[in-house]
Amino acid sequence: MMASPKKHVYQEGGWGWVVVFAACVAEFIVIGSLKAFGVLITAMKDDFDTGLWIIGSINSLHLGVQFILTPVASVVARKVGGRPVISFGGFLFGLGVALSALTHHIAFLAVTIIAIAGKENLEKPKLSMERKA
Repeated sequence: MMASPKKHVYQEGGWGWVVVFAACVAEFIVIGSLKAFGVLITAMKDDFDTGLWIIGSINSLHLGVQFILTPVASVVARKVGGRPVISFGGFLFGLGVALSALTHHIAFLAVTIIAIAGKENLEKPKLSMERKA
């Protein structure tokens, strides 16, 4: 006679779907902002009186910084906890986007988009971490 496998019942407290919805909204905003940057590239070229390759490079570096900082965010989240890292990442992204809207020079745009808002991946450290046992 075969032993029947034990059925695991996980207690999540009812917040699972709220977390899923919040993660989807966060991804929608982040990826949407990157796509909007691509749509506005010609208008930004005219506003900053520069080449398309410079504006495109800023967008590419913005995305590159996100991917480079994902392991860093995971390590920091393991040390200090996910909540402060996620809050700090959201604050930096909001600050970078707000400051980039106020700039009138291409160098300041690059700093605000790449160096400040590019750290938005600090918002998602737990998605790249495996759960502690």
